[in-house]
Amino acid sequence: MKISGNAKKAILLGGLCAVAYLAVYIGRSVLSATTPQITQSGDFTTAQIGTLSSVCFAVYAIGQLINGLIGDKVKAKYMIGLGLIFAGIFNFLMPLLAAHPTAVYLAYCATGFSLAMIYAPMTKVVAENVDPLYAPRCSLGYTLASFLGSPLAGLLAG
Repeated sequence: MKISGNAKKAILLGGLCAVAYLAVYIGRSVLSATTPQITQSGDFTTAQIGTLSSVCFAVYAIGQLINGLIGDKVKAKYMIGLGLIFAGIFNFLMPLLAAHPTAVYLAYCATGFSLAMIYAPMTKVVAENVDPLYAPRCSLGYTLASFLGSPLAGLLAG
């Protein structure tokens, strides 16, 4: 069976979006996956981790609105790339900042804001570049990837 050019493009973009969204969910789930180690080390209490998580997701929600507006004016590939890079940097900085709780809060909030740079531009890429016949399949691919992110974050934390 021969695959059409539109189908190949949809498979490529859908695969890239799935990988990007998998990275987003890993980035979002790292804190919950590492909470036992963090609380055992004594750097943070469970209550502080809960506050950190809540503040981060509030910033994530605000970031969705702000980055959605920015994403209308900036190329989507740059938004997605920068969001993934910044989220990775801030996630890696968090353990290095453990002795400074305020810096950890700022780094995790920056992670949340960076992760908010992904979804809207990714949807825009699919909508603008994939044949409408294949667009729902691409969206399904990165939605399924989100279900794998949390377990993978747990594996990475282990």
